Amino acid sequence: MAVAIDWRLWALLGISSTSLVGTPLIIDGKKKKEVDPFEQTLFEDPNRVGIVSVKPQVSDAEFADIFKGDETGNRDQVDISKVQLFFFTIISALSYVVTLFNLLRSTDIPTELPILNDGLIALLTISHGAYLTHKTVDHTPTER
Repeated sequence: MAVAIDWRLWALLGISSTSLVGTPLIIDGKKKKEVDPFEQTLFEDPNRVGIVSVKPQVSDAEFADIFKGDETGNRDQVDISKVQLFFFTIISALSYVVTLFNLLRSTDIPTELPILNDGLIALLTISHGAYLTHKTVDHTPTER
């Protein structure tokens, strides 16, 4: 069965993969930084590694952590870059599934997957770029 896959779908996979690989690289760099000694008491966290707040056990994780910051300086705050990335991804995935469902319902044997809108690709590129850029900024005062 030969099903054509448009380049936009490959581009979307590349964009998502960049965030998937880039996020741990950025976080790993933050694990090597230290909280500013003058600010230490404001950012006490027994479970931090560098400036990153970590959960000691997987069972300590909560669904809300998806939307919270990663550092000791913003671990209890909503991270707007995570919220926008989450919602843009969900909206995009749902719209693609609906489009795919409609294609399957109207065609016996599809020969190609639905083509993504250029605007959607641009939106997700900007969304992932903003997310990764926001990740690179330190939200905890670090040693000078």
